[in-house]
Amino acid sequence: MVTRTIQVQGLFGVAQPKKTDVTSPIGVVYATLIAAEIIAGSTGLGWMILDAGRFLRSEYVFVGIVLLGLLGLLLDRLLLAIELRVVHWAGRD
Repeated sequence: MVTRTIQVQGLFGVAQPKKTDVTSPIGVVYATLIAAEIIAGSTGLGWMILDAGRFLRSEYVFVGIVLLGLLGLLLDRLLLAIELRVVHWAGRD
């Protein structure tokens, strides 16, 4: 009986970080989306930055980069809030 309790606690202890780590894959998805816009898109922030760079419109490039950063930060904070609400043990030791 005691060994089963230890095995179950060990299983949940290993599985917990994998369930709660959502922000890392989202960062990769966000970077891939921007890269796809730059390579093959004709709309979007990535395309706007690339197009502005071609015509030496540095103010649009800087605004686009700042917007990308702010959107990334907003997406990270939104996912963190959802994670803390859905996964009740996340962030609590």
